[in-house]
Amino acid sequence: CLGVAIGGHIARTFVATDYLKKFPGDYLGAATLLNNAEDTVKKSYDKTTRKDAARRASEHVSKRHAALKGKAAT
Repeated sequence: CLGVAIGGHIARTFVATDYLKKFPGDYLGAATLLNNAEDTVKKSYDKTTRKDAARRASEHVSKRHAALKGKAAT
């Protein structure tokens, strides 16, 4: 125990933002965790930044490029 009191709202924010960082765009999943509406989750807890989106896009392109290179070699 760190000796720090954490209120319900802070805990919900942590759970939702952490979930959405790991599963971007899965508002239904986050809403299910919080027993909340998807729109509420999207408005209140989605903290995705352009940097996050750019990183995911770059990772996706890199994976697809590697997969295509692997197919060309066979």
